[in-house]
Amino acid sequence: MGLLAGVLLPRILPFAADAHVTAIVMGQDRWNAGVTMMRTVDPEGWRGVVDSSQLVRDNAEPIGQCVEAARTAGQDQRCTMIVNAPAR
Repeated sequence: MGLLAGVLLPRILPFAADAHVTAIVMGQDRWNAGVTMMRTVDPEGWRGVVDSSQLVRDNAEPIGQCVEAARTAGQDQRCTMIVNAPAR
């Protein structure tokens, strides 16, 4: 009965409660449980998320300047940023 409740209960709980249950079962906070699941299910997709996030962090200043230029001009802008060569 407990196993059945553990499988079915998260599906009928309000939104996000299932994420709490998953995190508890995994022994992690919700963020890290999500990371673990994404990394396990789609390693290549997760690598893309990490790489994209790093690219944005590395170029936060020029991206911010470009966003401001687009806002001021009221139109799309071409911007320059640095893309680091992959480590070998």
